[in-house]
Formats: sequence, structure tokens, C-alpha cells
Amino acid sequence: MATITATGVGSGLDVSGLVSQLVAAEGDPKKQQLSDQQTKLTAQVSAIGTLKSALSAVQSSLAKLDQASDFQGVKAAASNPELFTATADTDAATGQYQIEVLRLAQPHKLASATVASDTVFGGAEGDTLTLTVGDNSLQIDMSAGKTLADIRDAINAASENPGVQATIVNAGDGQQALVLTSSQTGYANRIQVVESFDTGESSLQLTTANRDADNQVLGDLSQLDAAAKIEGIPVTSPTNELADTIDGVTVTLNKADPGTQSTLTVGLDTATIASSVAGFVKSYNALISTLSSVSGYAGDGKTQPALFADSTTRSIGERLRAELGSRVSGLDGDISSLADIGITTSLDGSLTIDSAKLNDALSADPTAVGALFSSDGGYATQLGDIVSSYLAPGGILDSRTQGLQASLKDISNQQDALNRHLTELQDRYTEQFNALDSLISQMNSTSTFLTQQLDNLPGAYSGSSK
Repeated sequence: MATITATGVGSGLDVSGLVSQLVAAEGDPKKQQLSDQQTKLTAQVSAIGTLKSALSAVQSSLAKLDQASDFQGVKAAASNPELFTATADTDAATGQYQIEVLRLAQPHKLASATVASDTVFGGAEGDTLTLTVGDNSLQIDMSAGKTLADIRDAINAASENPGVQATIVNAGDGQQALVLTSSQTGYANRIQVVESFDTGESSLQLTTANRDADNQVLGDLSQLDAAAKIEGIPVTSPTNELADTIDGVTVTLNKADPGTQSTLTVGLDTATIASSVAGFVKSYNALISTLSSVSGYAGDGKTQPALFADSTTRSIGERLRAELGSRVSGLDGDISSLADIGITTSLDGSLTIDSAKLNDALSADPTAVGALFSSDGGYATQLGDIVSSYLAPGGILDSRTQGLQASLKDISNQQDALNRHLTELQDRYTEQFNALDSLISQMNSTSTFLTQQLDNLPGAYSGSSK
């Protein structure tokens, strides 16, 4: 049977309280010391993570400025986007073009004669219906006889469908017509049909359903192609995209308007370049702010940041500022520094942009602006190397983080060891005080017994007199 022990009962000592106070007196200072160290190291790990994030943002922004091609982007703009839009790649030559949209591309449509819904086509052995689009064909077995609805279903369900969508138009009073529509536009994707019916209705009587701008049935299926004039030169396309008519430019036709000419302008995409430069400035300023928040002086009487007076963070700021403050060597012309394109450094180390001056520089000499960033000694190249050195695996910040995490693990091990020690200490103190409690209890019992025995002796003093 287990023994239940109540400490301090025999002696009246507060054994639990005494043990707790003794254990706390030994353990609390060490616990606080380890906790303070853990808090400090955790804050440093977090600060380095924040710094790496800011450096990564700068690295990403520089990646948009470190190639000469980043400053050769071309854009295409239409004076009337309702009629057409356009895109351009870096191979496109700058210039202006007059474009007239004559017609849009159409998918070929065929419509059958209107017949009763129960009219059967085919029905004899060998009867077939063949649909061809481009180089692909589908042959439908008509030997069992099919209504228009049956033909529709057979076309739409066929795994070898060449690109034809079949639908039924209900004309009322049980009358129907079959409509076939090509899944792609243009003359090359027209639908060709061969009927071979020996019984039933002799023909579907399919005719072109496409109409021109005057709502007249197309008499010439080549008009299924889109058509336009570029600088008065006729061009056609099976789709509404003119991809090979102007080198490096794709024109998408949106609406036909014969007789109306609109202007396509192909020029340098200075807006995107300026946006990339602004993106770098924004990310750099965020980095400067981060450096200040994790390592700058907070002021007298205030808690200093986690990396206050840290040599690594100080070197990052110093190296970046030194690079931005220098001129790029080996460049021809008047552009060799950020100030030459409207970017200046403020007292707090952040950058500001004079957008008008930047746009003027891009308009006047985009190649020179590109060289300022992307040449071998350019800002994007040099700054990119600096940032990469700090972010590289095994680099300074990576090594710092690993060292801090190792210290945190060591502290965790020390905390575990301290907790085990304090548990053992509590058990030892409890055992010792329980023994003392038992001893005092025995001594009290002996004292009481002796007193009683002395009181019972003959002639013992009773403590009263007459």
C-alpha cells in the first residue's frame, strides 16, 4: 500500500515553501540569464532575416536593369485601339504605319435546307457523309439512316472530328436545319462536305451561311480571311492576328472599318524602363530604412536595435553608398553617374528621382542610360555583385544566421539541463526537509513523554503551592 506523506505536519515547518524558495534562489537567476540571451539571439536572427529580405528585393530590381536588352524594349501603340491593337518585340524597328482594317476573319459556316425533324438521310449500305477541314477528315456511316439530330450528335461525338461544331436550328412546326461551324477562322479552315446517299433524302443541301459587311452571302470563300491595308499594301490572314506583316510586330484586328486609317506607332518603351529604374530606387530606399531599423542608433535611454553597431550591417550600407556615389568609368557621352539621369542621394542615404530628367535622358540616349546600369562597371552590375555576396549560400549573412541558430540550440540544451538539475535539487531538498521534519517530530514526542514521566514521579513539583 502506498504511503501518503504530508510534509511539515510533524514539525509545523512549511517544507514545500522552503524547498520552492531555495530552488528558486538557485535557479531563477540562471533561468533569467538564459532567457535574456535567447531573446537577444532570436531578435538578431529575425533582424538578419528582415535584412536578407530587403537585400533580395534590391537584387530582384537590379535583375531588370543588368542587361543591355532591358533598355531596348519596344512598345506598339494604336491611335484607335477599337480597330486594332499591337505588340512588339525587341526586333521591331521604330516607326509609324497607317493601317486600314477591311474585314475580320470568320469561321466557315454551312447551313442545310430546312426539313422535318424526322426526315432521314441515307439508309443504304455504303452511304456516308464526309467532312474535311484542312488536312483532316471525318467519315460518318449513314447506312442506318440518320436525322439531322443524329448527324449533329455523330459529328460532335466523333473522336476524329476535324474541327467542326454541329448545331440544330429549330424553325418551328417541327422544321429543322443543320448548321456546321468550323472551329477555326479563315479560308484554309473552310468545311468541305461530300455526301453519298443512295436512299432517303438525296442531299442536305448545305450552303455557305457566312455574310459580308453588306449582309450578303459570301460568294468568295477567300473572304473568310481577315484583310487589311498597311501603308496601302493589301495583306490577309486566316486569323485576326497579322503576325508576319511588320517585322517584330503582331497586329490584332478588332473591328472592320473600311476607309478609315489609323496610326500604329512603334517606339522605345521608355515607360517600362523608367518603371524598372523607379523599382530599384524604391527597393534601395527600403533597404536603407531596414538597415536603420535593425542596426541604427535608437536614441539615448531607448532600447537599441538587435544589430546595433554591428560591423556587417555597417559594411553593407557603406559599400552600397560608396558604389552609388562613384561614376561609372569607360562610358562615352555625358551620362556616367546617377545624378546625370536625375537620381540623387538625400541626407539620410535614400535616393530621389527627378522623373522629368530621367525621361529626358531615356528619350535622348537610351543606350547611354542602359550602359550606366548594365555595362561591366555599371551600377546594376556592381551593386548586384555586392548584394549577391551577402545573400550567397555560405556567405556572411548565411554564416551569421547559422552561428546564431547554433547558439540558440546550445541555450535550449542549457535550459533543459538546468531544469533537470532543479528538479533533482527539489527532490533532494524535499527529502532532507522531510527527514528533519521526522526528526523534530520524534524529538517532540520524546520531550512530551519525558515531561509526563517526570510529572508522575513521587514528590514531583506540580507547579502550584498553598
